[in-house]
Amino acid sequence: MPVFSYIAMDANRAIVRGNTEQVDRTSVINALVNQNLHPVSIKLANAKKSKGGFKFFQNKNSRRVKRVHLVIMTRQLSVMVSAGVPILRSLNSLAQHTESIGLRNVLIDVAKSVEGGASLADALAKHPGVFDDIYTNMVRAGEAAGILDDILKRLAIQQEKNASIRKRIKSALFYPITLIVVTTSAFFGLMLFVVPQIAKIMEEIGGPGVQLPFITRFMIGLSHFIIDYWYIIFIVVTIVGFGIFRFIKTNRGKHMYHRLLLKTPGVNKIVVKIVIARFSRTFSSLMGAGVAVLECITVTSRSIGNVIYEDA
Repeated sequence: MPVFSYIAMDANRAIVRGNTEQVDRTSVINALVNQNLHPVSIKLANAKKSKGGFKFFQNKNSRRVKRVHLVIMTRQLSVMVSAGVPILRSLNSLAQHTESIGLRNVLIDVAKSVEGGASLADALAKHPGVFDDIYTNMVRAGEAAGILDDILKRLAIQQEKNASIRKRIKSALFYPITLIVVTTSAFFGLMLFVVPQIAKIMEEIGGPGVQLPFITRFMIGLSHFIIDYWYIIFIVVTIVGFGIFRFIKTNRGKHMYHRLLLKTPGVNKIVVKIVIARFSRTFSSLMGAGVAVLECITVTSRSIGNVIYEDA
């Protein structure tokens, strides 16, 4: 039986987190309601450990869905819903005509869930790799208020703005990343090819016992070390890089990394602006969809991309 992790609110508006073993999401919601808890977010906790091969490939396909395809699908679904086309028929039509294979598989599964009696929001929540908490919560609010077409339009606009910000960030980072790559390549090129030739020339001119300046001897020694033990350097760099990457994925590592970004001159201003922009835009969209303030803050905190601000 699958295990679900949930975030809910009690009668005093206090946040309650936990795990529960239920048949499906509907059972989780019913169990929480019976405990006088209001569900905010429900996720499948053991999705990665599932033995079913179908779910493995399904999640893989979900990660391949491009944002542009998701935006187009959202806009098309909004038009069809506003025109009075039933949700199930709309989903099947979109699945047939989308260019993305991953999105087609996801829409087919969503349509099956809706046909089985699940709400659209619950069906979308089964694919967190494509539809995040913001998306599913806004759809759930739109279904409850009867303004799903308007909510889908807002979602499409919000996703387009997010894509625009990502493009600007990538453009801003392109030059420094290129500079680092070129500098690193030039360094190893000098160490592997240029410095050894210079060392030979100096030995030929001054003889084997020539006394060279310390910096020159250091560079020649470093060049010989890189040439003789390049495989050790490669292994060490790979292990250290992998270790840092894995550490950043942990809760403690993520806090340290994000705190470092906020303390790094130049970078901290960019991070703060991005966080505030994401928070304001997402909070505004959720409030406009009729979501309660506390739910807006809870959901928005998980979408701003910085755990320091999330904790705050």
